[in-house]
Amino acid sequence: MLFRSHDDITISRALTDPWVMESVIGWCVAALLMFFSAGRNHALKLAGFALAWFLVSHLMESTVVPLEMVFEHRNYGAIVGMTMAVSFLLFLIADALPGKIGVAVPVLVPMVLLGLLFMRALAWQNPLSLGVFGVAERPGSARSRSDLAEATFNLALKTADRKLALSARDLFQQLADAAPEDVLPLSRLIEIDSILGDEQRLDSDVTRVVEALKKPRLSVQDRIGLSIVEQCTVARRCIGQAGSDRILSTLSMRTDGDPVGLALTRGRIALAASGDARDAIAFIPGGLPVSAYSSAQLIEIAVWHGMAGERANALEAIRLAIAADKRRLRTAVIRRLYAAPDRPSTRLNSSHSSVS
Repeated sequence: MLFRSHDDITISRALTDPWVMESVIGWCVAALLMFFSAGRNHALKLAGFALAWFLVSHLMESTVVPLEMVFEHRNYGAIVGMTMAVSFLLFLIADALPGKIGVAVPVLVPMVLLGLLFMRALAWQNPLSLGVFGVAERPGSARSRSDLAEATFNLALKTADRKLALSARDLFQQLADAAPEDVLPLSRLIEIDSILGDEQRLDSDVTRVVEALKKPRLSVQDRIGLSIVEQCTVARRCIGQAGSDRILSTLSMRTDGDPVGLALTRGRIALAASGDARDAIAFIPGGLPVSAYSSAQLIEIAVWHGMAGERANALEAIRLAIAADKRRLRTAVIRRLYAAPDRPSTRLNSSHSSVS
């Protein structure tokens, strides 16, 4: 396996699937090989050893956590046993061959390995080449196509190349068309179209994000996409007030996941759109215990109160942040703003006086 992306492998859903039964039969044959290899000739013993090493190594890396099914680095340890077996068999073959032919085998093998190493170095020389090689190797992999799109877009930003930006847009468009419910590729379309100044497409992108945000649960990738929209709005004002209101309205109807994280996301978008910190403060959820907030979130709330000129609320939020994480006392800004915290409160309330 030359590349990282192996997310295009079909996951089995039933033991009766034909290819699943073929795999089960194959592993049964392998188990019989391991059993009968004991006490037999060296070749069978070595094959059984290599297979046992492979299975035990993967058993050590297995988990009940639903990780990606296939990933290259999980084979690094497992392949050592097979490598030793193949190396031993190659030397047996070399000894059995006559004269110079036998000597050529140990020489040809390193040359083949060097050739493979050269191919890998070409693929990994930069993110764009890795993306191109990955798509060529596994065209059905969404991760490979996403890596290529990200690499193309990053290079377009670095070189200010409009053609590359359009190429990146085409790649993200393909990803969005293949999975219209995913927020991540749509967020990149918003960012690219805002840079290109295509208002018509930008409005369509926002509409598609709003529809994607209506699904029952947001994945980790969806939250990353939402974060990209937020960062783009803050840094470049990618979407205007109308687009922000549509996204905020959809987010306000969600009750799943992290209520504080979603509320702060809504607040950041509102702040970027209006420039008024009070609009961001209005989204702080009321009645939640302090434990629902991280110290970083409390500091962000303190900053919002400070921007709104509400010093008392800002100091209270800083006091709660220090209570949640004593290391915040080492921050020079906090030491200057609030050097002697009193006993913290236990709850945060919404509205412009959110910390009490």
